[in-house]
Amino acid sequence: MHNCSENVTFVLLNNKSDMKFSEMHRRLEQAGWYVFKETDHRYYAHKDFPYLIKVGRHGSKEVPPNEFNKVMKKAGLK
Repeated sequence: MHNCSENVTFVLLNNKSDMKFSEMHRRLEQAGWYVFKETDHRYYAHKDFPYLIKVGRHGSKEVPPNEFNKVMKKAGLK
């Protein structure tokens, strides 16, 4: 083991959103989005946005980074 007298912070950069689909659904709903239609996906609507956001229903699976970014931008949360 290496002893170090200084405090060092390590940052791990990866391509994961580290968010599960269930948490993303919760965040959308907290931001005023509501489920407009439910099939194998949930379609969210918002009174201030003229479009729907389609989000998969995968529960405890992690959201792929590209999908996370796309949904958060469309929802005005990023």
